[in-house]
Amino acid sequence: MPRTVKNKEQAVTRDRLMDHGDVSGVVTIDWENYEVHSMVLVGDITLEEENTPGEGISKTITMDVSGAHGITLPISWGTPVGLYDDAIRNKFIVQHVKEGQCSVEINKGEG
Repeated sequence: MPRTVKNKEQAVTRDRLMDHGDVSGVVTIDWENYEVHSMVLVGDITLEEENTPGEGISKTITMDVSGAHGITLPISWGTPVGLYDDAIRNKFIVQHVKEGQCSVEINKGEG
């Protein structure tokens, strides 16, 4: 369901969920317009970011990921806590700490 965020200049409507569907190749994570990203890997993927939070702004996104393929994370995400299990759904919790630095935790979901 879209939600409207109001600031001093304008109201901006944002969706909470971006369902990427079946993915391979490059997948773009949009920090500004989506809070949850869902995807099924049908090939190896490389994650890229757009609209990352500005200096002094922290934000957390969640990714629901499944599929027996490899994932290349953005360099700024560092080394995740937890391991990706390609046999089940995985929840990635990604927190933007500051410009160029994120923390990532991978939790096991259900099969």
